[in-house]
Amino acid sequence: MDTSLTGVKKMHSLTTKKRIGHFGIGCAMFLAVFFAGSVTPLTMEESTLLLTAMAEQTKELAENIDPLFIAVHNITIALPMFIPAFGVVWGDFAGYQTGLLISAMANEIDGFEGWMGLSLFITPVGILELTAYALAMSRSWLFGRILILKKYRTKENIKAMIKPIIIESGIVIALLIIGGYVEAWMITEFGSESLSLLDKYR
Repeated sequence: MDTSLTGVKKMHSLTTKKRIGHFGIGCAMFLAVFFAGSVTPLTMEESTLLLTAMAEQTKELAENIDPLFIAVHNITIALPMFIPAFGVVWGDFAGYQTGLLISAMANEIDGFEGWMGLSLFITPVGILELTAYALAMSRSWLFGRILILKKYRTKENIKAMIKPIIIESGIVIALLIIGGYVEAWMITEFGSESLSLLDKYR
């Protein structure tokens, strides 16, 4: 840790290796809360409430497979994940809620267990979305640490975070737009069991 003549403490420069490490932690955290949600036992009434709400949110998508609709939906979830410190909590909440939806679907699909939902993250869409969410959550933690720890809470350190946030926000938006088009193509070509399941709740 460097100390200037005025006693201001600077953060160590974030190397690529360290940034990848924080990104990896973000991935692991999101997957962990998703898994926790997916194996949370739900009653049929709770499953119905969750699936009905999801069916309402995706009504437009069911009528017209629009890649921009998918992308905008995911971007509105991802961008708040950049908010310092809060973004980590928001990302965990989003991951857990998504896991709960998988648990609800498991109640409806014979032979499907909630934990199997992790397989979503080895698909092209899942990889793109996980990358975007983990990138945002890890940046939230890095920025939050500066604001929370008094010794790092300086104008210089805060200013140093602005450019990476802008760049990574652009990367996240690009990833989710690509993901939206890939998901729309996959639904059109191969169908979507989840959308078909939600039809009964519309």
